[in-house]
Amino acid sequence: MKRLIALCGALVMALAMAAPAAANQKVLVEEFSGSDEFEVEVSFANQEWFGDWECSKPIYYGGTWKGNLWLWYPTSVDTTDPDEYMPEGRAWPWIKGKADGRGIDYFSTKEDKSGKVISGKYKGTTRLYDHVIGNPESWKFQDTGKFWGVNAPGKGTVFHESGNFRGMNTIIFENGEIVDEIFDFIRFRGNSVFDEAEVCDALGVGPVSFRSS
Repeated sequence: MKRLIALCGALVMALAMAAPAAANQKVLVEEFSGSDEFEVEVSFANQEWFGDWECSKPIYYGGTWKGNLWLWYPTSVDTTDPDEYMPEGRAWPWIKGKADGRGIDYFSTKEDKSGKVISGKYKGTTRLYDHVIGNPESWKFQDTGKFWGVNAPGKGTVFHESGNFRGMNTIIFENGEIVDEIFDFIRFRGNSVFDEAEVCDALGVGPVSFRSS
């Protein structure tokens, strides 16, 4: 699922879970909170994000994100010392957490939304649980909300996904570095609509082509 892969790829927008007991310490992780924006080319020449399809001409996919990440730590962890609660090269000793995110996705015929544009909002919450601290490190997560919502005039929703998604992340360390990140799908219940042809047609750059395997 694009939204989760995107946010988890930075290690962590997937970090989250139901609020733990009050005895634990709640910490806002500023490194993964705030806002951001991005844009990538959608074409066979650029395999980032949408490398398996393209319109008759390259288009651009971009968006904005705003959100926060909270982690809860046991009282034995000094949350005033980053070396203790956010150590480099090994698992952080958090118990549970919660993240929220919202923003806008768009497709455009030109860079910086200077061409024809279709867009839509998304908003969701991610919860994390069953954190295994070690090497490998792992945690399960549950993502709920609307992950996609791109609309095109006269066509309605062309990219939409909403519901409840569960998965598991595993991180492997070697010599103080992350050498592998494994994502395992557990379950998705909800609605998905991904009509690439309608995206191209709405932007006036149809038809769509798919990369052969």
